[in-house]
Amino acid sequence: MVNISNINTRSFILFNKINLNHLGGFIMSEEWFNAFTNKQKKTITLTEGTYEFREKKIYKEFYYDCALSFAGEDRVIVDQVVLELRDRGFKVFYDDYYTDYLLGKDLSIHFKKIYSKKSKFVIIFISKHYRIKEWTNFEFEIALYESKLKKREYILPIKLDNTDIPGLSRSVGFIDYNKIGFQEAIDILSKKLTKNILFDGKEKIEN
Repeated sequence: MVNISNINTRSFILFNKINLNHLGGFIMSEEWFNAFTNKQKKTITLTEGTYEFREKKIYKEFYYDCALSFAGEDRVIVDQVVLELRDRGFKVFYDDYYTDYLLGKDLSIHFKKIYSKKSKFVIIFISKHYRIKEWTNFEFEIALYESKLKKREYILPIKLDNTDIPGLSRSVGFIDYNKIGFQEAIDILSKKLTKNILFDGKEKIEN
């Protein structure tokens, strides 16, 4: 952990953004916080990620707008969703687009970052196949743990059938894909993915 209160504030304000690529993060002192937000507040800790300071608020940015978790049997539907989201300008983690990047990596380690700190949201495609696959369960457990840490909407479920996933509360809002269809599902996802994430010691979705 690094206390940056003694770094030149003026030069930092000119850039209005900072990128932390390590796990430790740093402490933002009260002086710094007030310089950007004009609020009286104690120190806050910024962890790994990119933060932008604008309109007297701190926004957290992510490498991906969303990471997708799905069973291979449902790839035909997922392919369509990915193409449309990318066409709308969203940054999507979809394994087929990163085969060369993932080659040779320890995926159990790499996916822990993708389905947690690197993604603003995780979209899960729930089906009878999703529930029984080893990798989908692994990805879901990472996302579920991260959602508990963030204490905000993080997992966005799309139900392809009536399967329930252990650990996912039935009270969590979801998209019923078979009921509303492709286009409406995409429109709902797009509205959610455009939401900004405010940071004030913890993450919260800007209304």
